[in-house]
Amino acid sequence: MLEKELSNACKEDPSSVFNLIKEGKYEVVYNLVNKNVVNINTVDCVGNDIVTRLLRARQYNYVIELMKKKNW
Repeated sequence: MLEKELSNACKEDPSSVFNLIKEGKYEVVYNLVNKNVVNINTVDCVGNDIVTRLLRARQYNYVIELMKKKNW
């Protein structure tokens, strides 16, 4: 149920995905991107995208998987 609520929140405000990364909810972020709820190319106010933020959080497994979805 919690993931569904987070999914709805991210649909309304895609930038809220960065709060999930801050909170350490990396698997939720990964699932939201894979289900196309959040666009992988979403950027924060500083210009960092989701992959960059996950990289800074040292979540290398998620970074490798999500880089395949990123539009370079």
